[in-house]
Amino acid sequence: MCCLLSSMTIGPVLAMTTPRQSSRAPAVADTVTTPTPASRKWAAASSAKKVKAPMPRPPATFELLVIATPAPKVTRTAQSQAPKNLAISMFEWHHLKPNTSPCIPLTNMNGWDSLRKQVALMTSPKTPPFLVLEMLSPVILAGAAPMPWHAASTTGVDEYQGDDDGPIDNSVYKKAKLDDDLKSTASALADKYPPGLCAMHPTVACFHHRPTNLHFNLTDRPRRLVWAASICTGAATMEKIPIGSN
Repeated sequence: MCCLLSSMTIGPVLAMTTPRQSSRAPAVADTVTTPTPASRKWAAASSAKKVKAPMPRPPATFELLVIATPAPKVTRTAQSQAPKNLAISMFEWHHLKPNTSPCIPLTNMNGWDSLRKQVALMTSPKTPPFLVLEMLSPVILAGAAPMPWHAASTTGVDEYQGDDDGPIDNSVYKKAKLDDDLKSTASALADKYPPGLCAMHPTVACFHHRPTNLHFNLTDRPRRLVWAASICTGAATMEKIPIGSN
């Protein structure tokens, strides 16, 4: 009697829990092998997802063969003046093969974009394309404005690099100092020999050279500058006029 009650009590519970999957592994004999329409559709979708994608092409690579090509009709003097900077306005490129391929300008960003497009079109997975990049030598035209690559050959004014408290070694500063000394010495001569000192020429600034008994008119400023220049170089004094320069 007890066994019957137990069976009656457990039976409905087992029936209610039938849809729940058992935690034990199913036996081989219990595995369903007949495919359903839903399983066929799922298998087809899975196989489509597992299709192997094609291998990508290797990245495009190219090599620039830089060559120096002198511009036509350029003299030896122009060729000897090697530019310090690159002349971008003279850049051009062409394909290595064939040899008769035209040259294409490469002077701005539009030229670079065109070059990249050409490389992308001729990319090969086995053989990379080779290009030749050329720069013609800049031609120096008569009367043309100076360009950056000509700046190194021009002769500029020397800059003063000495010490402010030390001696001035620069030629420009020396010349300026000499001009100042020349003007001050010429003014000193005009003050030393004013008009009225010479009895023979009382109305003009006259210097009487007694050893030779010669009279020199110092009213003329160029004459005073010549005497002042000789004094600055040590060839004359305020009392000794340079006879050979007059």
